[in-house]
Amino acid sequence: DDKKEIPIELVRSVTASTRLKTISGTNVSSVIFIEDAQLLSLPAQNALLKDLEEPPAGVVYILTATSEYNVLPTIASRSQRIVVQPISSNVANRFFIGQYNAEQIQSAWLLSQGSVGLMTELLKDGAQHQLKEAVEEIKHILKLPMYERLIAIENSSSVKGKLEVLLLAAERIMASLHHSAIAKNNYSQASALLLKRRKLQILQKQLVSSANKRLISIQLALTL
Repeated sequence: DDKKEIPIELVRSVTASTRLKTISGTNVSSVIFIEDAQLLSLPAQNALLKDLEEPPAGVVYILTATSEYNVLPTIASRSQRIVVQPISSNVANRFFIGQYNAEQIQSAWLLSQGSVGLMTELLKDGAQHQLKEAVEEIKHILKLPMYERLIAIENSSSVKGKLEVLLLAAERIMASLHHSAIAKNNYSQASALLLKRRKLQILQKQLVSSANKRLISIQLALTL
């Protein structure tokens, strides 16, 4: 609960357990399930690579992640990817109505872009969810002059794991503005916002690849 990172020690204990022989009448004797694999530290991901490339007999690994770009490319390339498609606003309303009001459901759906797991977390945690807090922070940063914006993002990014959430929040804000511009037939604005979304997605990939965090925070400020 409330984990911020999955350490290498935990991965080593899991991979060590797969060396134990188990009796089974099926081809699969053990299933290792790693939820939120994007939280695996880089050493932990590297420690997992050998087992993913040549898993022990009868062992199957199942990993979930917010995106294949939020784990090392070598992890993604050694896995069979199954994409969970986003749900529509209508489906979300039918499922969550009665538990939450329509405004809460719509807000969570827009922010999650239909991602079932994230939407459920947003509704459960409310305003305390780290993505909602990051969205409010980005909205505040957008109102600042460029120099103050750079300082604010750099200071916030000094907190471990915060830069990733800020990038996600920024991309979600730009996605919402992008969809709104298209709905209003403002195609010049939509084109500019699409370019910003693509830049933010590139920064997200660079962060996963261990690029310089300070440079990424500067690029985030300039992109906004």
